[in-house]
Amino acid sequence: MSAFHVNRTMGDSLDQYKGKLMDERNKNYQVTINGILFEWDTWKEQRTVQKHGVTFEEAAEIFANDDTLIIPDEEHSDSDEERWNAIGYSTKQRVLIVCHCYKDDERIRIITARKAEPNEVADYEAERRRL
Repeated sequence: MSAFHVNRTMGDSLDQYKGKLMDERNKNYQVTINGILFEWDTWKEQRTVQKHGVTFEEAAEIFANDDTLIIPDEEHSDSDEERWNAIGYSTKQRVLIVCHCYKDDERIRIITARKAEPNEVADYEAERRRL
């Protein structure tokens, strides 16, 4: 599996870089956004965009938001990989749920992402107000 890495700040366009890998399977894409290193499988991102209309770049943006909540995903975790769900606002002002895991305490690997359902948005907003 090859890796492709880009350093950027939120708001910069990645289109020029992403095009190099979008037609190849099993490529590991890495990007640093506001000092946080993210990685994902480009083929999985393509499938997620088709199914949910959310890019992993947009999904990564929620981690820069102080109001993002991160909770364990016990249903999808196993002894080999502990998974987490983050819920928060992207820069497009959409509430997203991002399934991810932590690799080597240095990287966040995005597994999948989707727009939150209305009931999930309501629960998220209620929890934000409570905190």
